[in-house]
Amino acid sequence: MRVLTADVDRKFTCVGCRAEHALPALDELGDTAEARAEHAQDYSRQHGIDLASAYSALLGLMPTERGLPTHGPKAEDSRRSARYDRGFISSVQGGFLTPRQAVERGDRVLYASRISQLHGLSMNHAFLVADNRLQLRDALRANAEKRQRSPDATTTGDNGSRAYAGAFAALVGGATLVAVIGLWTTLLLSDQQVQFGNNDTPAAARPDPESSAPTLTVSTEVRLGPDNDPAEIRGQNPRAVLEAFCNLRPGRTLHGLKPAADGRWTGSYQEAGRIESIVIRTAADGALWSAVPAESPD
Repeated sequence: MRVLTADVDRKFTCVGCRAEHALPALDELGDTAEARAEHAQDYSRQHGIDLASAYSALLGLMPTERGLPTHGPKAEDSRRSARYDRGFISSVQGGFLTPRQAVERGDRVLYASRISQLHGLSMNHAFLVADNRLQLRDALRANAEKRQRSPDATTTGDNGSRAYAGAFAALVGGATLVAVIGLWTTLLLSDQQVQFGNNDTPAAARPDPESSAPTLTVSTEVRLGPDNDPAEIRGQNPRAVLEAFCNLRPGRTLHGLKPAADGRWTGSYQEAGRIESIVIRTAADGALWSAVPAESPD
């Protein structure tokens, strides 16, 4: 606590703690302001402390040893003490660092981070070294002993990485296999559907036209007779022929297809509330299917 004016009253309020203090040694300091100032200046020069500290010591507010010095290393440290990182306060107060050492270290977190990066130390050890609470060689020794006590830490991490890599490879391999199987199945079905209209394929081995025909892009041909009536309908499969036949007249809808033992197909349709049928067989050239509307099933 320091009094910063030579003209004082019997009591004053501290600007730091806001408490009111009495001045028991005021009469001994001097009768006038000039006398008190001269007395304080002499005391300051005699003990090597600043003028404010001299007033505080003479008024009995603090011991002389706590006064701020005006020269020497201690004075330099006192001037520097207000400029170091506040993170070093406990280390300075504990005697682990001088204010000058704290100022030289600069930012505490940055200083500890550099120690950690340069020497491979944990941040806990790096902060202890930065605060001068632990010597660097002792921190390095403790770090090495910790690694020796847990030699499997790196191996465990490597095994975990290998496990994740293996799981990822298995997942990619499985997805690839599923994609290949799906592509192969699609090509196989497409090949079977293209072969559906081949006359050399036995009737029993041909796929059901009702299930396979909708996935095909087929073309049909309607041949007209002398009176411009449909004389023959040709298509790539029985279902295409039956659908083309139904499309010739509004209100005619496909009802179903049924294979016969001789390789022919019977196509049924509904018209005017009745179920009618036509015969669908391979065309004369053997490449297409054909139906004659005037022909009735046997």
